[in-house]
Amino acid sequence: MRKKNIPQYLLVAAVLLSAAMSACTVKNEVKPDSSVQWDPISLKIYIKDTNNFDLLDTTSENYAGDQLTIKFKNKQYKINYPKIAKDEFNYEELQVEKTADSSLFCAKVANLDGSVNYDDDFLVLWKVKKPEKGQPSSTQNIIHLRHTIYKNQSKTSWLIDDKNTGIESYTAAFEILVTFK
Repeated sequence: MRKKNIPQYLLVAAVLLSAAMSACTVKNEVKPDSSVQWDPISLKIYIKDTNNFDLLDTTSENYAGDQLTIKFKNKQYKINYPKIAKDEFNYEELQVEKTADSSLFCAKVANLDGSVNYDDDFLVLWKVKKPEKGQPSSTQNIIHLRHTIYKNQSKTSWLIDDKNTGIESYTAAFEILVTFK
């Protein structure tokens, strides 16, 4: 090896090391681009029974919204704040609205941070009684949100009870059917 080639070898080695370190940094980067405005994520859930009664309509005798609980991450949501003693679990309030595109009421979990990665479940639980039979019926559904951000791009997908929904947007709406035993 000649002494005059050593600086060239060192220069090539430095360039290759720099490129390798740069590639590793980009590959492991998970922080979103702060210059991008991320839309909030929201979920609407419509709940009706087999007779097409809206179970979230407070004016109906079939109203069962007070038995609805949605769990997401470390929070539990209910339509109204329950009367709870100070030492019991406190619920977040769940919004109920009648949207212009539907004649049904929906429970809405809104404004989740769109600049955050999610790979989490919404556990939708309720326990209702049918007036004629009086037998309780417990039901649950799992709505899975997968939202991945890389630099200035995002990908969102929704599953319900482990089935792909084909929905790939920041907002999703699901109609859940409650059956009575």
